[in-house]
Amino acid sequence: MKRREFLNRSLAAGAFALVTPWRGLGAVGGSGTGSLIRWGGGVCIERASFIMGTVVRITAYASTEQLALTATSMAFREIQRLERLFSVFRTDSDISRVNRVAGDTAVRVHPEVVQLLERAREYSTATGGKVDVTIEPLMRLWGFREEGHGRNCIPTDPEIVRAIDCVGLKNLILDTNASIVGLTKRGASLDLGGIAVGYAVDRAASIIRESGIQSAFINHSGDAYAIGTPPDSDGWEVVIPHPLQPAEPLVRRRLSDRAISTSGNYEKFVLLDGVRWGHIVDPYSGWPGEKFLGMTVIAPAAITADAISTGLFCMNEREMRNALRVTPDIEAISVAASDDDVVISRICSE
Repeated sequence: MKRREFLNRSLAAGAFALVTPWRGLGAVGGSGTGSLIRWGGGVCIERASFIMGTVVRITAYASTEQLALTATSMAFREIQRLERLFSVFRTDSDISRVNRVAGDTAVRVHPEVVQLLERAREYSTATGGKVDVTIEPLMRLWGFREEGHGRNCIPTDPEIVRAIDCVGLKNLILDTNASIVGLTKRGASLDLGGIAVGYAVDRAASIIRESGIQSAFINHSGDAYAIGTPPDSDGWEVVIPHPLQPAEPLVRRRLSDRAISTSGNYEKFVLLDGVRWGHIVDPYSGWPGEKFLGMTVIAPAAITADAISTGLFCMNEREMRNALRVTPDIEAISVAASDDDVVISRICSE
């Protein structure tokens, strides 16, 4: 099961739930994409749209129905625009164009692609290289992409070494001034999924704020951002699911002007040689991380929560503390297996 598919099912089961102070919404007139209620002097609207391979949900409180519809529509269009730039699954995206000519030449891309790759470098530095947008060759090798579904055995050491040679920002050509991006090795490949989703959520939040809405929640299947608070509440309530029993809440938090992202080996896995291997792969060792079942990060921005939750997953405690030392205002909640159930640990950056 893919990560987004798992989180969608968790949402339906209430395992990663947005709890709001209202229920039983009526249909939005004519749109067929959401629902609304009237409250006090305004409305609460909830809308959903299938973008970036999953359902994106936006809940917003606004003074008028028109404002709510306009703001959420603009946010959805922005995420669709970013998908056309960043998605590795679209053959016409800038990222796909770069990947097609890896090892041969570099191409001119949209300036926003270069900006996001610069951010990726920053997160790579902060995590000691554990956040790596060139991890795609290892993902394919372990069978986490369509072309690898037939694999039934663990990769050999020589295979892992060859894939690791194509991984690393050392293979990235990045000319910020000219908006030129390339990869130096054939077989190298970019996948911005680990940071592009968070970036898209942040952009949607900015658009909604700029429209004048002060209370909203954007949920990209688990990568989420809370704007303000719902009326008569001190925050938007979210639930971190139990990694072994996804329908069971594990940790509850109330968020206001904060983002949350959860990475976990229960989300997507392959069975190789009779062993279950999770999809979060260490770019240095070339092997999937095994220490944690889940890693949740709460941060000021969705792109930070998205990137750091993945990076921390393949670290030991010392490495985690070092990473958080250079990444301010972050709370990390790790979940590891124990003999009886799970062990929850919480680390905050200074």
